[in-house]
Amino acid sequence: MISCSKCRCCYCCCRRRCSCWTFNMLDVYNILPHVTSLPLPFRIIGHLLRIVWMVLTTIYAIPPYLVWTFLVFPLRFFYLDFYWMIEGFLFSGLLAIISSWLITGQYQIIETGDDINYILDENVLLIANHQSTADVPALMDLMHSKANLSKRVMWIIDSTFKYTHFGLVSNLRGDFFITQGKDARDSTLQQLRSHLRSTFHTIPRKWLVLFPEGGFLRKRKLASQRYAKKQNLPVLENITLPRVGAMQVILEEMAERKTVANNNSINNDPKFKYVVDVTIAYPKGRPLDIHGIGIGYWPPCHILMHYRIYPANKIPVDNKGLTDWMNELYIEKEKMLGNYYKHGVLLSMTDQQKRDFPRIGARQISPDLLGDLLYHTFYIVSAYIQYTVISSILRNWW
Repeated sequence: MISCSKCRCCYCCCRRRCSCWTFNMLDVYNILPHVTSLPLPFRIIGHLLRIVWMVLTTIYAIPPYLVWTFLVFPLRFFYLDFYWMIEGFLFSGLLAIISSWLITGQYQIIETGDDINYILDENVLLIANHQSTADVPALMDLMHSKANLSKRVMWIIDSTFKYTHFGLVSNLRGDFFITQGKDARDSTLQQLRSHLRSTFHTIPRKWLVLFPEGGFLRKRKLASQRYAKKQNLPVLENITLPRVGAMQVILEEMAERKTVANNNSINNDPKFKYVVDVTIAYPKGRPLDIHGIGIGYWPPCHILMHYRIYPANKIPVDNKGLTDWMNELYIEKEKMLGNYYKHGVLLSMTDQQKRDFPRIGARQISPDLLGDLLYHTFYIVSAYIQYTVISSILRNWW
């Protein structure tokens, strides 16, 4: 059951209206039959149409983004702020398109926990549990709903995505690609340290996103459970024990530290002020995936995101202290997820920890559908203009 943040009444995953209901543009989608509710022949047609929709949006968005970014690239040498303002607009448009995949599929984000709206303009490290390929578009949808946040986020992404179309975008934006595995661990962490020093402060970024588990739940679960048994730690079912290497590097380089006795700080420049822990929960513990979202394979549902905000200067940086702190954090996440999956208890009801920020009830993300439509229009027109110009140049060239 999901509780309304205004009247505190409950409404279930079929999104029954509560007593304080007012019209929301999302209801236009909610009253339409979902692909999965149609008879089989129409369901197949619906899935095919959504495949076409997903492919078309990718075609008319990614190439124009790359072309526009290439055309304005010289501005980086003369008007750097103006360049990043243009790039931020272009990237926000990409996130609007990704958000539309979730909206049209009736996959809606519900926020609970500490209110992150208070720290949108602060320097923040965001960590989240990682279950499937749906985690990233869900987080992108979340960030797109927050004013000006989406353009100010740096992502730490698995290196397997580096040479995809999204990887090209991430390369241009200064995101970091992390390589998994013991052999590459030391070199990758050193590269991350160098990247943070050379890149994070030279581009207008405020938030950094990290998945400490280092991979999808289904891939890491058994190895994590074996490790937990060897270390006499709780065996987790809904998440895996976090890896602390990348987070330790980030905190050492970027976290705001306490002032020590000689009036010098461990880190003189104020950097990350807060760490936001996000617990992502899917219906009945069955994660969605980006392909299922794209074709509308999954029935309409809510994706829960529960926030916990911690001051960065209170988190230990040494390996043992950070490992213990992260393990405790993830054991608490396991309890919240277990209660939600087994008994339907909201994550916020299980989370009894006292923190400094006000909490929100269950709050549904409300996208700016008109703004998103304008982004789609911009990219469609851009694709047409660029195709026309490039085709004309190629014809004259040959």
